[in-house]
Amino acid sequence: AGIAYGRRRERFLTDHGFARARRAARTAAKRLDRAAHRAGDKPAAFYEEVAGARVDYVADRANRPAAGLTYDQLDEILAGKRVPEEPRRRYRTCLETCDFARFVPDSGRPEAVADLVAEARAILRALEEVA
Repeated sequence: AGIAYGRRRERFLTDHGFARARRAARTAAKRLDRAAHRAGDKPAAFYEEVAGARVDYVADRANRPAAGLTYDQLDEILAGKRVPEEPRRRYRTCLETCDFARFVPDSGRPEAVADLVAEARAILRALEEVA
């Protein structure tokens, strides 16, 4: 057990892509928690944080920088990881909802916020099962 632990620890220290991929789900979950707590203050910041958590999750899993990734590139990354069409469609719809809501003044309703966070968590779980 000690040898296996040492090898895994060594891989975390030397293989940054592996470490990013392994931490992606936890990091995204923490960002979603943080976004849910800030939802009432600034709705635009909430939606930006949710979208950022989702984009960063896919970028971390693919070991790519998140800056500048488009919807189509994210879909290609997920398709390359053999994610089925339905979770990819849900992922993209959630991102589009976040982008739309950031610029709509009355988008911070509590029930909409709770639904979006629940959907984001469900999609992350679905992606984790596949990837």
